[in-house]
Amino acid sequence: MYRNGEKCPICGGGKLRKKTAKVSFDYKGTNCVIENFVSHVCSVCKEGIPDPCTLKRADKLLVNHRRKVDRLLTPDEIKSIRASLKMSQAELARELCVAKKTFTRYENGTVAQSRLADAYLRSLRLCPALLEHVKEDRESAPKYHINGRNVWSGEVMYDYVYQRASTNLPNRGREANGQAA
Repeated sequence: MYRNGEKCPICGGGKLRKKTAKVSFDYKGTNCVIENFVSHVCSVCKEGIPDPCTLKRADKLLVNHRRKVDRLLTPDEIKSIRASLKMSQAELARELCVAKKTFTRYENGTVAQSRLADAYLRSLRLCPALLEHVKEDRESAPKYHINGRNVWSGEVMYDYVYQRASTNLPNRGREANGQAA
């Protein structure tokens, strides 16, 4: 962390001054405002160095803003789906073909899931039986070998989930959850 009066690490000629401001970010025509954005600005080159704590807070706010704009599941919704499936983070991460750390970040809100992962999670929420269908079909699906492991390709997963969802799963899922078809 930098302090007032420290030498600028960029130009070496100026001194840093702490500055707090309201910063605005645009995403797909929507605006996300971050209050109290702390940075250290050089008196000579005028470069700003964001405060690490502010960056962490801003990243989380921006990820949540992106989720809202893109209509992705929230971290709480993802946790709820996982709990209803009675799966650990590692198990559901493996099912989504992502690393456990990545899945943990979905649930703690520091990373937004892909639209593919979001669609698959929504499908599992509507019809948990899809999980068993996918596991059965995975055995015969094309696999890629990465770091000595068999990996079911995301493209295969995408085709499979949407093919199943477009034929019969959404209706069964809605009926199973007591929703009108």
